[in-house]
Amino acid sequence: MSKQKIIIWTTGIDDLIESNGQVGGLIVQMMHWAFAFQKENFKVYSFTKGSNRKFKGLYFLKMSRKKRLSIVFETINSIYYIVKVRPEIILFRGASRNLYIVSKICALFKVKLVFMGASDVNFTLGKENVSGRSYNKKLYRKGLKNTQYFAVQNKMQADNLFKNYNKESICIPNIWQEKSNAVDTKELIIWVGNFRSLKRPYWFVNLSKKISTEQFTMAGFPVNKKLYAACSDHSNRISNLDFLGPISFQESEALFDRAKLLICTSEYEGFPNTFLQAWSRNIPVISTVDPSNLIAENNLGCFVESEDELSNKLQVLMKNEKLFSKMEASIAEYFRDNHNQEAYLNRLLKYIE
Repeated sequence: MSKQKIIIWTTGIDDLIESNGQVGGLIVQMMHWAFAFQKENFKVYSFTKGSNRKFKGLYFLKMSRKKRLSIVFETINSIYYIVKVRPEIILFRGASRNLYIVSKICALFKVKLVFMGASDVNFTLGKENVSGRSYNKKLYRKGLKNTQYFAVQNKMQADNLFKNYNKESICIPNIWQEKSNAVDTKELIIWVGNFRSLKRPYWFVNLSKKISTEQFTMAGFPVNKKLYAACSDHSNRISNLDFLGPISFQESEALFDRAKLLICTSEYEGFPNTFLQAWSRNIPVISTVDPSNLIAENNLGCFVESEDELSNKLQVLMKNEKLFSKMEASIAEYFRDNHNQEAYLNRLLKYIE
C-alpha cells in the first residue's frame, strides 16, 4: 500500500535543520509537523531554495523566486507541484497571497487544505500583516474563504475566524518535543526574538539595567536594523547583559539549556515557539502576552502589562524559591498534557477525515 502524501507548504525547513541563516517561528513549527507526519508514515514534501533533494527523510522541491512577475511564477509553481505530487493533504501556515491559488487548485484536485493560524492577527480584518501591495491582502482573504479546514492556536483566533469568515476550526497549540538535556547550571534570564518594534526588546534592555544582580542574555535577527543597533549599543554599556545578536535554531536550543527564565515583551503574539522551548525544559515565562490565559490559569509563569510590573514580578520570582519550584512542577505537568506531537497529529487527522 502506497504512503499518503502531504506537502508542508513552506520554504526553509532544510535551512533550519542545517543551521543556514535566519528562519522564523513559523518554519520551526512546520519542521515539527513535517517530522510528526513522517513518523506517522506519510511521505512528506516541502520546498527549498536549493536543488531538489531528499534530506532527513523529507522530500524538498525547488521553489523558484522571481522579483518580476512574482505572482505569475508563484501560480505556475503551485500548480506544477500539486499536480506532480498529488498530495492527499497540504498544510499551509501564515498569511500569504499564495493561499488563494493553492486553495483553488486544492478544490480542483480534491486535496485537503489545512490552514494553520500563526498569529492572532491572521484572522483580524485590516491587521493581517500580508506583505506587498493591497491586492495581496485581498487574495489572502479570498484564500481563507475558499479553505475548508482550520487549525487555530487559541480562542481569540477561533472567535475572529468565525466572526470575520464564518469558519469553524479546531484548536491545536504548537507542538514540541520534551527536552531532557538541560545543563546543571541554569543561570540566565533570556530574551529571544526578532528585533521588531512590536517585540519591544528595549524593555528587556531596561530590565537588565534595573536588576544588576542577575545575568541577562538576548538574541535575535535584525529585522529592524535601527532598533537592533540601538539595543546592541545600549547592551555594551550594561555589564550583566550579553547581546548575542543573530543565532541559529540549534544555538537557541543550547541557550535555553542554560536559562532559568524566559522574558517576552511583545505587544501581541500567536503562540510563541520560545514559550515551548522554555516549557519543554520546565522554564517559567514572564510575558506581556498570555495566549488563551494559559500562563495565568496553569501557573506557567507570570503575565504582566507594564515595564514596572515586569521588573516587580521578576524580583519576586527570583527571591521566592518555593514559588519558582511550584511553577516548574506545573509546567512539567502542563507540557506533558498539552503539546504532545502524536496526540495532536491524530486529532488533526481525525478532524479532516
